[in-house]
Amino acid sequence: MDFGKGVSLAAFNTKIKEGGDLLDLYNEKLSDLDDLLNQLQKAEADTNDLGARLLGGVKISYGPDSSEYEKAGGTRKSEQAKPGPKAKTKTNPPA
Repeated sequence: MDFGKGVSLAAFNTKIKEGGDLLDLYNEKLSDLDDLLNQLQKAEADTNDLGARLLGGVKISYGPDSSEYEKAGGTRKSEQAKPGPKAKTKTNPPA
């Protein structure tokens, strides 16, 4: 079937195949990016874990209220916010 000016069943099938090929390529790249994102998230988690372990080592070596602990990114014990009094909850008597 051909209606002229590029309007034909063959042209339509070609466009469908081109679209399918592009979709396949897109999905392949998306899969690669998903894998890269997983690697990045793992690297971030490993870095956070190592940072926490290093801060713990500084805390053990120098103490939780030391300047070294603060320099390493911790909050000195003496500078931590103290918990305030708990607010009393008002209970309504049953009616």
